[in-house]
Amino acid sequence: MARTWTASQEDAMRLRGRLLVVSAAAGSGKTSVLTERIIRMLTDPEHPAELSRLLIVTFTRAAAAELKSRIAKALGDALAADPENSHLSRQVLSLGSAHISTIDAFFGEEVRAGFAQLGLPPAFRLADEAELDEMALSIMEDTVSKLYDRFTEDHTQDPSHPFARLAGNRFAAVMDHLLGNRRNDGLTERLWRFYRRFSNYPEGISLLLANAEDLRQAAETDFFASNAGKNVCKTVATFCADTLRGLDAVLHDLAGNDLLPKFEGCIHSDADFCLALLRACTNGTYHEARTLVTNLQTGRLPAVRGEKPAALETYKALRDNLKEAVKDLRADFFAWSEEDIRHQLLLHADACEMLHTLFSDFGEALDAEKRTRGILSFDDMPVLLRRLLENADGSPTPYARSLSDRYDAVFIDEYQDVNPIQDRIFTDIGGEKRFMVGDIKQSIYGFRGGEPSIFAAYRRALPLYDSEKETETDTGGVCVFMSENFRCSQPVIDYANRVCAFLFSACEDSVGYRPQDDLVCGKQSPEGSLQPVRTLLFEPYTEEQKQAAEESGTELPSREAQWIAAEVARLLREERLEDGSPIRPRDIAILTRTAAPMQVFADALAAWGIPAALPAGDDLLASPLMTDTLNLLRTVDNPYRDLPLSEYLLTPAGGFSLEELGDIRAAAPDRRALYDAMYAAAESDAHPCREKAAAFVAWLEHYRTLAAVQPADRFLRLLFSDPRLSPHAASPELRTLYDRARSYQSLSWCGLYGFLAYFTRLCDSGELSAGVFKKSEDAVTLMTVHKSKGLEFPVVILAGCGSQFSRKSFSEPLLFHKSVGCASALFNPETGENEPTVLLSAVTEAIREEEREEEIRNLYVALTRARERLYVTGNLIGRAKAENLMKTASLIRHGARSSILGAGSRMVWILAALQNGGGDCPFGVQVVPPDEAIPQAEPTAKVALENTPAETAEEAPTAEAAPVSYRFAALQRVPTKAAASKLSPDLLDRITDGEDGEDSPEALAAAIDLMQSQATDFDTLLRDRKKAAPTEVGTAMHAFAEACDFRLWKEHGTEAEIERLSRANILHERTAALLDRPRLERFRDSALMEDILRAKEVLREQKFGLNLPLTALTRHPERFAGLERETVFVQGSIDLILIMPDGTLRLYDYKTDRLTDAECADPAILSRDLSLRHGNQLACYALAARGLFGRDPDLLGIYSFPLGTVIPLTVDMHRFG
Repeated sequence: MARTWTASQEDAMRLRGRLLVVSAAAGSGKTSVLTERIIRMLTDPEHPAELSRLLIVTFTRAAAAELKSRIAKALGDALAADPENSHLSRQVLSLGSAHISTIDAFFGEEVRAGFAQLGLPPAFRLADEAELDEMALSIMEDTVSKLYDRFTEDHTQDPSHPFARLAGNRFAAVMDHLLGNRRNDGLTERLWRFYRRFSNYPEGISLLLANAEDLRQAAETDFFASNAGKNVCKTVATFCADTLRGLDAVLHDLAGNDLLPKFEGCIHSDADFCLALLRACTNGTYHEARTLVTNLQTGRLPAVRGEKPAALETYKALRDNLKEAVKDLRADFFAWSEEDIRHQLLLHADACEMLHTLFSDFGEALDAEKRTRGILSFDDMPVLLRRLLENADGSPTPYARSLSDRYDAVFIDEYQDVNPIQDRIFTDIGGEKRFMVGDIKQSIYGFRGGEPSIFAAYRRALPLYDSEKETETDTGGVCVFMSENFRCSQPVIDYANRVCAFLFSACEDSVGYRPQDDLVCGKQSPEGSLQPVRTLLFEPYTEEQKQAAEESGTELPSREAQWIAAEVARLLREERLEDGSPIRPRDIAILTRTAAPMQVFADALAAWGIPAALPAGDDLLASPLMTDTLNLLRTVDNPYRDLPLSEYLLTPAGGFSLEELGDIRAAAPDRRALYDAMYAAAESDAHPCREKAAAFVAWLEHYRTLAAVQPADRFLRLLFSDPRLSPHAASPELRTLYDRARSYQSLSWCGLYGFLAYFTRLCDSGELSAGVFKKSEDAVTLMTVHKSKGLEFPVVILAGCGSQFSRKSFSEPLLFHKSVGCASALFNPETGENEPTVLLSAVTEAIREEEREEEIRNLYVALTRARERLYVTGNLIGRAKAENLMKTASLIRHGARSSILGAGSRMVWILAALQNGGGDCPFGVQVVPPDEAIPQAEPTAKVALENTPAETAEEAPTAEAAPVSYRFAALQRVPTKAAASKLSPDLLDRITDGEDGEDSPEALAAAIDLMQSQATDFDTLLRDRKKAAPTEVGTAMHAFAEACDFRLWKEHGTEAEIERLSRANILHERTAALLDRPRLERFRDSALMEDILRAKEVLREQKFGLNLPLTALTRHPERFAGLERETVFVQGSIDLILIMPDGTLRLYDYKTDRLTDAECADPAILSRDLSLRHGNQLACYALAARGLFGRDPDLLGIYSFPLGTVIPLTVDMHRFG
């Protein structure tokens, strides 16, 4: 049955040939619409589009994969209905190469294609964050030190004096402002984080120079003329306008009341002050505004006997708020004279210019080091791509026009999250061919650089599409709103509309909320199934309750968490979903703003026996297995630290009891370290633990020997294959350790000591608290609102709404806001303290307002995750009472930006919206006082779930399982993937050469060799080496052969080509120095060169991957019966493939092997020996060619650099299948 689309969905799918912005509400089916639009374009009967000419990008790999999957299914369905359609067949075949990817992947692909124009090495790789941070921090530290030296003035002070470098040093003065009286800890980290922020903007660090110029001009005129001053004016003017509207409403409500004459003068006086301050901020000067704020005197209000009208209570609250706000304005913006302000502006201008100098030097050094290592970062990709697309004056380059001509349409999903540089790039590429879909109300990634104002600007600039007024000549860009929500029930829709329409009225610039932004319920719910949204406010414990708990030594539990757990238990016992099925734990999600309170809710659920799934990052670090493994690694690194050694020995894997360790220690009182005492016990014939101690010492020394010669990742792989740890090899704890070691390895030689220090830093910084969830098939989900975006649940409990908004981002000593500028406190050498500045206050306020707006969008995301039932809960803080909180919320009016953004919590927002959202409010608020009883779980409680099968024997908890014996345990050392060059016909025999796969030195060596990377790591091998090894020379020769232009090389000679590649930064100078010029000249004059120049097609470094049966890697298949289905994934790259004019296919591999005299003298011996050494590798190449070209190669050959000729080889492909 064909799907029925709404009118707005049809508009979004139908409109062609124009810029189209689709504002798609939560649950409006935007992914389905995007997919359907693409399918309709591909199947258009008159002008069918080609999938290869469409660019489709989004932000996450999961979203890109889903889009690709949906398009593949839709194309498959269309082809099934019309199997003879050659156009559809072609689209299906092109799916594998279609341009459907993440934005980062697309940028990276284009930068790789333009590497020559950008002067990049052709085989650059993307560095991970660990490598990038380590490198950047080192370079930043070096750059800071050099700038200290550069700005040191000549003076008569003794240069050996400890402060000689600082006297009169301009750079040191700027660093003083950033550090003040703080220690130097973390300076490089702060500067590195600050530098990275500018990568989101097309202007980059030149924004600092623009900021400095703005400040210098304002210093000569007026603070209000600066960007920061304009922002202060806007903030103050908004507050004044909001207060004036409130005072006007009070006058209106008091009209006709006998008390009006008594208070009218005070009300008008307050209004006159607000009006004067508003005018000063709109058309006046800083001096005028400061004079008003400084001189304001508010007298006491007249006394009133008897009951006061509500309007008078409102006025009193408004007046108190005005007095408090003016006090804050004096402290934050008007505490300084014009001369003080001028001094601050000039100092900040100096600081901005110095930071620009620092970041310029740092950026050059960082780029140079990246070129040396052949790496780039994700931050580099948009900057480099924009360099390809735009000239210095901003005009498009020929490359930009070529790239734009390549696509007939450009689709960008989640456009509300793009940053300015991404928007510029898509404008350059897509122009009027863009289809941009997003929901500005769900833009919650400001911390990643996303700017919702970009999407808001498109929505304001483009007219709303009206199909009734549309004519055939209309081709301009339009905006289409998809307001229908097919996810949420009507009560959830009504609640979200009331709350969010009220709050978004404060976000005109960043959102621009329209009536079309209100959600329209498109979901049909069964009659009688609708559930009201519940809002609950938990009052704090009384002082008596707190005192009683303190006296009894008990901790008061969270009443919010207790109530939520009890309600979840009730839902599971009694309630059903709209489809009639019982509610299961997996149907419920508890959402919080941060991960901090999740464990409290999980513990409350656990008391009821309800399983919970929550992020496992912190839990992973605290798990016994992780603790035990880290203790073991620290012991391997240094066994003379008693604490980790003793803790590991006391584990089941360690095998010692506390009494045994006491005996070992007591038997060797003269030994200072526990490990020395272990040695003494192992050597003592009389000690009862002799055999156990001797076995452990020998075992530990074996792995200490390995750790001394292996990088950390390879060492962990060997250690985790040991029987003590192999049962846990697939656990998240060990996989986390191994993955982190793999990431860190690329930095340099990464031994165990360095890795442990690195991993400790990760733990301390909280970077391991990722969104990995504990696995449970049926559990209540606990997650942050950020993680919930894109998900939906039948029941959502939005918890923790009473928590105060965070001010953590304001605590940084150096702040930046694009529209305001850069600011910090200023160091006062007389007091030794950092003192606040008007610029710091201005930037802080701009950031605070932005973050509050994002909090509103975050709240919208949370409310729209619920399909059927929604709960909103919050604790009151301190001694607050619900009555007072509601009174505070009642003063917040629709459109009052200052009071909305000034609220302290999400609960205040919600209460304000429910009270002042207009019309009758169908939603109540349930206040839970401290003495109200909340159902408590029994000590042995376990919620009986309807239709829950009885626990089976397999699921029942058991005692610790006995270790499983695996006949081919040594095969755990065979990686799931390997390089083709490492394979041999007897690989399994060498790895498991002991009886039944027992270890032997030879087997261990073979396993280690198999884990070695095929390519030589230049950064590792060349560091501090004076004489190059043969492998290094071979790597250099391969690098030249991969990057050279064969025709230019042939025409101009070897030295000229080396110079060209070096000049283009394609060959590193060290690589160029290693090249064997005479052997390259022989290649240039060889028959192979002639074949290359006349070939129809030349392919270099052709990558491939294929699965080979493990039984092909043994000469004794009978020993490995039962492994017939086991495979190893082989990766490799073929050095050279030639497709000749006659259609023959030739494969070549470059070799720099040293040859014996016998091999040089006898071609038969040479061919035999090369076949033995490299036959398996070339057989893999031949199999790969069969997959790539659909046929076997006509020639397999090795080009020997020492001989300067090709040696044809015959290989046995049949053993590999």
